[in-house]
Amino acid sequence: MALLLGLQYLRIGAAGVGRLVAVVGGHTFAGAVGGGWLLAYVVGSGSPVAAVALGLHAGGALGGTALYGMLAGGRLGAASGVLMVGAVAWLRGRRVPDALYPGVIALVTTALLYLPAFPLGYLLARTGWFDAARVAAPPPVRGVATLFLPSADWLGAHLGGLPVFALGLVAVALALRWFEAALPDVGARGGALPGSPWGLFAVGFALTVVMVSAVAAVGLLLPLTMNGRIHRRQLVPYIIGADVGTFVDKLFVASLVGGGGGQPAVLALLAAVLATAVVVLAVAERPFSGLALRLAGRATRDGRSLLGFAVAVLSAPLLLVLAGRLAG
Repeated sequence: MALLLGLQYLRIGAAGVGRLVAVVGGHTFAGAVGGGWLLAYVVGSGSPVAAVALGLHAGGALGGTALYGMLAGGRLGAASGVLMVGAVAWLRGRRVPDALYPGVIALVTTALLYLPAFPLGYLLARTGWFDAARVAAPPPVRGVATLFLPSADWLGAHLGGLPVFALGLVAVALALRWFEAALPDVGARGGALPGSPWGLFAVGFALTVVMVSAVAAVGLLLPLTMNGRIHRRQLVPYIIGADVGTFVDKLFVASLVGGGGGQPAVLALLAAVLATAVVVLAVAERPFSGLALRLAGRATRDGRSLLGFAVAVLSAPLLLVLAGRLAG
């Protein structure tokens, strides 16, 4: 219920943040990627960012290209969520590389996967292949969503767009956190993971769909890695599965906002990431995993390397926002 309420508030409040989006360059592709990336840092997940992007698009504050960019940026920012979890374990005294390694490898793997998927999805979105595609939400869900329209319209008229938009963001973030907290602790009783790349991909995909969070699904790797129950080479196919599975909840959200008008962008990015993942696992799993592991190993080699990696991760979205601002 809180999720449906928040989505309606985001849509109604989108008009009030249109000027803010323009000021930070969010209407450009680079600015939208950077903005989505930074917002994912703030909320700790990519799903609320997707809801915000779709709400802005439904409210007319975000164009199709910028919507695609913000969705992609939110995914990159969300990949750093596990790194933050590992950093907490590091600060609590467990100063071993395995505390930070899952977060670093998650971000590196997602970035490498998105390097070819980004332009492919952009081309798919521009060609209009998915313009007519729609995934309809169940009628009872759509019926409940419409019940919140009067309150959202009333608040928009009396409070203004920005406060309503902020309320929507809080409601969506809390709804996703509550749902995640209500799920059973899969990691506490999990056994050995499959040995094959496709099996690991399937586990990562399934857990992300069930937990409605790639951050939570990949976060399960932290205790497993620190306890030696999973080999580092098994991390990459699992994370790729999580990168694909995270689009299921985004499609659901897109079906509820603005008559599904944002679904083509979500489907284009999903198709591109899925196609890239299949190619990687089918013909290039060893070199891809080897590259990801080497890069993550260098980033966690010592304190100086880790600091350089952290600076790069934090500065990249800021530079994209600046580029979008200058381009705008």
